[in-house]
Amino acid sequence: MELDKGSLIAEAESLSKSGALEESEALCRKVLTSEPGNIHANVLLGSIYARTGRGHLGLPLLRSALQLEPDQFEIHYWISVIHQTMGALPEALTFAKKAADLSPDDAMVQANLGLCFLNAYALNDAAKHLKKAVELDSSEAVYHHNYGNCLKKLGQENQAMEQYRIAISLRPDVPNSLVMLAEILTQKKLAAEAAECIRLAFETAQNKPAAYYHLAKSLVDSGLHLDAEQAVSKAISLESNVAASHALLGNILQQLGRFDEAVASFQTALELQPTRAPVYFDIVSCKRITEADQPIVDRMLALVQERSLSTSDRKALHYALGKAYNDLGDYRKAMRHYDEANGHMMMLNAIKPFDRKAHSASFDSVIQTFTPEFFETHREFGNESDLPILIVGMIRSGTTLVEQIVSSHSSIAAGGERTYLMERAQSVMVPMKGAPHIGPARHLAKGYLEMLSSVDETAKHVTDKMPHNFVHLGLVHLLFPNVKIIHCRRNPVDTCLSIYTTPFPEPLNFGHDPELIVYFYKEYQRLMEHWRKVLPSDRFMEVDYEDLITDRENTTRKLVQFCGLEWEDSFLHHEKNEGAIRTPSWWQARQPVYSSSMGRWKNYEPWLGEFKKLA
Repeated sequence: MELDKGSLIAEAESLSKSGALEESEALCRKVLTSEPGNIHANVLLGSIYARTGRGHLGLPLLRSALQLEPDQFEIHYWISVIHQTMGALPEALTFAKKAADLSPDDAMVQANLGLCFLNAYALNDAAKHLKKAVELDSSEAVYHHNYGNCLKKLGQENQAMEQYRIAISLRPDVPNSLVMLAEILTQKKLAAEAAECIRLAFETAQNKPAAYYHLAKSLVDSGLHLDAEQAVSKAISLESNVAASHALLGNILQQLGRFDEAVASFQTALELQPTRAPVYFDIVSCKRITEADQPIVDRMLALVQERSLSTSDRKALHYALGKAYNDLGDYRKAMRHYDEANGHMMMLNAIKPFDRKAHSASFDSVIQTFTPEFFETHREFGNESDLPILIVGMIRSGTTLVEQIVSSHSSIAAGGERTYLMERAQSVMVPMKGAPHIGPARHLAKGYLEMLSSVDETAKHVTDKMPHNFVHLGLVHLLFPNVKIIHCRRNPVDTCLSIYTTPFPEPLNFGHDPELIVYFYKEYQRLMEHWRKVLPSDRFMEVDYEDLITDRENTTRKLVQFCGLEWEDSFLHHEKNEGAIRTPSWWQARQPVYSSSMGRWKNYEPWLGEFKKLA
């Protein structure tokens, strides 16, 4: 008896929409057994694979269907979704744009395109499409949540809170919006409301391991590491055989400086899922690799040869192998793997090309604007607070170490890397006139102080160690003339090599091409030379990483004096500082001061290439 394929496909689609994916998948397979080229079955099965974490199986089906139906927007949409989950943002964006061109009034398509832009940090484009998704379909909580995330990154906290509240009203059983709302409420010093949000977030999990896992991820993103540890530990107690939960617990412990516990969690994750590539890097970043670790190196070498690996996973393994061979002293192999890793990073980063001309022009504008005369003319802008201590410099120049040392003082809280100024600086400057908007400037200053105060309301000072704030020092001094700024310097070649050999959570748009890294470094030097000339010496101090290593106590005492602090012996034991570290320096900054990072570039001298220009 011949199958009624039309009826089977209709039933499969109905089951898929109702969430009965296993039953829908079975019907699709039944159709494809007798008609392998059935477009509807291939597309539906591909979408099911995408929704169930098996995108690598769905891609061939969807690509095959695309050849026959190139104008079917659903195919482009699902291919985009799969690429996004695999970390291939350029491909995800290409297919997302095509889907939106074919079906511009589909909310799901607009939401996906907005999320692609959001993940690429193209915030204005993200906001446009996420807003359209909400307007097209206001009943989907996730659309409001993602739009809220975008508004939060744009510095529009009140509008973000509104979106989170809508998301919560639509899906009170999903905790991520509650956590994000709690983060903003904490910044606004609404501690009781924030605590209630966290309580409700835990309540929503209702002893469901997956819910506790996702709650933990949201808590980590909001900097609530101890709450996150509690949540993921609960997930593991309910379901102990999920590799992702053990890996997440390891990441939390790693950021809290509990490295032995972290390694144990990572090892458990690999026992459960040996192909979980990022965990290999997590392990090697928690310890110094020795000959005794050769088995894990061999496992990585075997895994990196697997053709089915995603670009993101392959990148993680090459970084891990680079770190392992660096520790083992085989610098030729280390550099080969770092080159491979950065090649994959550039593929992931193809969505964000670096515009040298625009970058240099922006620095020209800053230098022309922030002159001694400018500061004198706009003295009325100043807020008298000295709460912030800014720690700036090139990334990988020792900013994390300096923050760990300074925040060891009993009256100083570590704020970590705060994106507040980076996200809002341009909003207070009139682009063509070189003068700030007084209203927005004062609003920015007030919001910045409130945000830092939320870290610790009793602290005399709170650090902000966002390295890239070196671009905004003129605005900082304009708004806060009493604030102390610490500029961290390190040997140029060591700095640039460290950038090249370090994986960052988000690919840097300049950090994976040696020639571009050297260009960026020289531009940074040019701008810092300007700040050296125009900022008062009692507000601006420069600290050399090498001095912290070779003359620790004297250099630290100069830092203490500059910050107006009383000496405490804790300054010489920064590794005991228990605050979470969320940067790639989590292991190094927890160690007693060591000298192996000085002159590291000499180990790589035969393979330095462009970096030799800075030697």
